[in-house]
Amino acid sequence: MEKAFRCMVCGYVHYGEAPPESCPLCGVGPEMFEEIENTRQPAADAVLEADRPKGDWKVVVVGGGVAGFSAVQEIRNENRQVQVTLVSGEPHLPYYRMGLTKYLAGEMKEEDLPLEGEDWYGENGIRLLRGAVVEKVRRENREVVLGDGRILPYDALVLATGGNPFVPPIEGADKAGVHTVRTLDDAKNLLEGLAGINTCICIGGGLLGLETAGAIARKGVGVKVLEGLPWLMPRQLNRQAAEVLKGHVEAMGMEVREGVKIVRILGEGACEGVALDTGEEIRGDMVVITAGIRPETGLAKAAGLEVEGGIVVDDRMRTSDPAIHAAGDCAQHRGVLYGVWPAAQYQGMVAGLNAVSVDTEFGGIPRAATLKVLEVKVTSVGDAAEPEDTDVLLESAADGNYTGFLLRGDRLSGAILIGNDALAFKAKEWIEKEKTLGPECRKDVASLQACLEK
Repeated sequence: MEKAFRCMVCGYVHYGEAPPESCPLCGVGPEMFEEIENTRQPAADAVLEADRPKGDWKVVVVGGGVAGFSAVQEIRNENRQVQVTLVSGEPHLPYYRMGLTKYLAGEMKEEDLPLEGEDWYGENGIRLLRGAVVEKVRRENREVVLGDGRILPYDALVLATGGNPFVPPIEGADKAGVHTVRTLDDAKNLLEGLAGINTCICIGGGLLGLETAGAIARKGVGVKVLEGLPWLMPRQLNRQAAEVLKGHVEAMGMEVREGVKIVRILGEGACEGVALDTGEEIRGDMVVITAGIRPETGLAKAAGLEVEGGIVVDDRMRTSDPAIHAAGDCAQHRGVLYGVWPAAQYQGMVAGLNAVSVDTEFGGIPRAATLKVLEVKVTSVGDAAEPEDTDVLLESAADGNYTGFLLRGDRLSGAILIGNDALAFKAKEWIEKEKTLGPECRKDVASLQACLEK
């Protein structure tokens, strides 16, 4: 069986005997790929031919993000007979959403964003419906009803509806000049709005917020980053690591304010800045809100599926209806909403395989995030930002670099690396495989680093 390798930066999965020379999505070299379990089994071995769905088996996938795309891709890798329809609400070909900030910065062209060209869908017998709105799912009839009245019957349905930008309850958030960044059209609108402005206020100092702020700053616009929590990237970094990162962000010319609460967007017709709960006013010509996403569960709720924070799924990505699977940002697996590209891609693959009766499980993956600020890579893996009372943190910071290891007993449970991305691969491997650390590895950062590098 061929091997599978996952890019640790963007989550792209490559199949072959070795990693590619460079990632086709984000451009990193083979050293940034990790070998993972290959869940894509050869067709002859995966399912007995008598049990394999035939040409009258219909699979409908709702959602053109990476989860939906990975689902149809994996279905076709496994089964060339079943009928496959991919419904996307956007008018564009399914694209590399993580490339939007590169597109904003002028580092990636629009034509480079699609995951595959239009011909690929025809060559693989995938019916792609772009700009199509799904009105409802009729579970009793196994039908998807589109907004224009068309009806898509299904034997298996995959919901990959993604998420929507979360906009905090800020007065005036609907003013002209206030943007969110989720889709390609959002990015285009933001680029148009940047023309002729001097200062942009970015609300949210998380992963997407900093990537967006950096892209805008590279356009020569002054940027002010406002974060409501006490430090940047609070889901991925601890306080000391965040201080190191803040230094890099400020060195790029951006202003950073943490622990602030925004109550109002200033301006009569268009945005002129924001007002804080303290009464302070911060002036700016544009506001970009990147305060996270919320799973899009409306279809699932209306269809009567079990929904909590997201659409509840089991290890096979099945919902409370065995004929319906869910994957990506809309799915909640073992109580976890991942909200990251690698998990969405992996879940989409698993959902697609199970939709054509190839029994495959998603066992979860360590939370991981990689961000490039200036030319410095920031990597967070596992539970590094959420230590338990009995955990031990080994850390060191110097010259704009930071290394932090979180130990849970005799195992590595999390790692934060700033300016030391060479260790990212090993740290993720040790966390994922729950390898045991001997006493000689748990003395300090240097000893643990030496053990990882062996």
